[in-house]
Amino acid sequence: MNSNSRLTESAGPFAPPPPVLLRYLAEEVGKDVIRSQGHRPCSELDKPLLCRPDGA
Repeated sequence: MNSNSRLTESAGPFAPPPPVLLRYLAEEVGKDVIRSQGHRPCSELDKPLLCRPDGA
């Protein structure tokens, strides 16, 4: 196991997403991907600050 995989494993499933992913999801392309999977982007919800991933 290399040092990168140890960092990923130690972060666990609740680690914050990397900033680059957040920027991607905030752009229209990211929102289109979310919509294509049958979901709505948090920014389109009535209460976007309460937005949580499925199962959270």
